[in-house]
Amino acid sequence: MRVQGARASADISASVASQAEQVRSSHAGVNLDEEAARLIQYQQSYQAAAKVLQVAQSLFDTLLQAAAGR
Repeated sequence: MRVQGARASADISASVASQAEQVRSSHAGVNLDEEAARLIQYQQSYQAAAKVLQVAQSLFDTLLQAAAGR
């Protein structure tokens, strides 16, 4: 389960990086401050998604342990 969570996090990270690169390359005369702010926003989104996956995995593990204990 942890490997799947890590793979999902890696996929999300690659997707965010790809989107950031597409946005960067599609604009001429890009404002570096705006781009830096967007990258920070993407990073925070990635971290939030990773935390959601971590909590879901922990919940699932707890449910499995509870079911095995019966």
